[in-house]
Amino acid sequence: MSSFNTLRRSRRRFVGGAAIMVCGWPLRAAFGAASDPDARAFALVSPERALALRKTIDPALAQQVVAQAAGASSRQPHYLPAVRTAGLLDGEGIRDASIQAQEDWRQLRLQALAFRLSGDAAHLACAQRYVAAWAGPYQPGFGPIDETELAAVICGIDLVQDQLPAAQMALARLWCQQVARGYLAKKIVSGGASTGFNNWHSHRIKIGTGAAFLSGDAALIAAAREEFVLQVMRNIDSGGKVVDFDQRDALHYVTYSLEPLLMAASMAAAHGEDWYAAPATGGRLRKALDWLRPYAMGEKGHEEFVHSSVTFDKRRADAGVKGYAGPWRRNESATLYWLASRFDRQYDAVSASLAPAPPWVQALFAQRYA
Repeated sequence: MSSFNTLRRSRRRFVGGAAIMVCGWPLRAAFGAASDPDARAFALVSPERALALRKTIDPALAQQVVAQAAGASSRQPHYLPAVRTAGLLDGEGIRDASIQAQEDWRQLRLQALAFRLSGDAAHLACAQRYVAAWAGPYQPGFGPIDETELAAVICGIDLVQDQLPAAQMALARLWCQQVARGYLAKKIVSGGASTGFNNWHSHRIKIGTGAAFLSGDAALIAAAREEFVLQVMRNIDSGGKVVDFDQRDALHYVTYSLEPLLMAASMAAAHGEDWYAAPATGGRLRKALDWLRPYAMGEKGHEEFVHSSVTFDKRRADAGVKGYAGPWRRNESATLYWLASRFDRQYDAVSASLAPAPPWVQALFAQRYA
């Protein structure tokens, strides 16, 4: 019997909000007590930590973040009612316009972070414009590759929620409920069957987890816990190999599937819950990081996408899209091992051997949980 079917068979619910069982482990016992939604309604950065960031982040790092944000603080929103980049090359469909919309989402996070690190009202005003444009008006299509940066919107709201009008923040929480319900639903809204266990689902969980925590909805947070365990057990085998490697023959997609899982685990850790090392996951996140480690350290090499089963990978290679042919570039794992080092100091050496993670990653994910 496959590990997926074993997991499905072993999962059972009890009426009235009692423990959920996964592989014999009650989730509340495995992860710790559920969050109090009224007191802990944030995704990654609590209001208290947001206020303290300016004092706790290294000034040189803070300066890098602020410098990156400075050139775009007057940028206006590029709202689209639907965003689509998956499966499209440059110039096809609405890809180019969607990239501008996705940049709004990244800029919301960057501008909000720059405000916290500098106190400059121009960054706050920019972040507020993006919140008003997207957190409520935008109706998600639930395509996790198109919308993966909705997690940036959610983290950006974290950073400025005390600077938003109460009515706008209430609307943002309702919007997060909608986002979480779609992304954590048992029935996949957008994508084929294999996307229920490959990198697509890792991105669904990242988005859904952030939205659930920011909404403060305890039932949605519980659903995120459950889906996280299921995905770890379906996506990573007992030896640490990620299913995406078999599908795509590319280390690019190993990192692309693991990064969102570590981001979701970081959100849980910020609420005092250990998803990274929870017994229900069988230590598979650590096993996956160890499987990738010799490639990240440059001890092994890999030619990317040679045996990919996905037609679009060949289209991208033929179009000359960077990274879709040739040897894997180990610095692609810089963000992954920075996140991993937050949970386990054994990955400090791997992280230090790579190019630095982007400044916003280092600042936003500065907190260690081990």
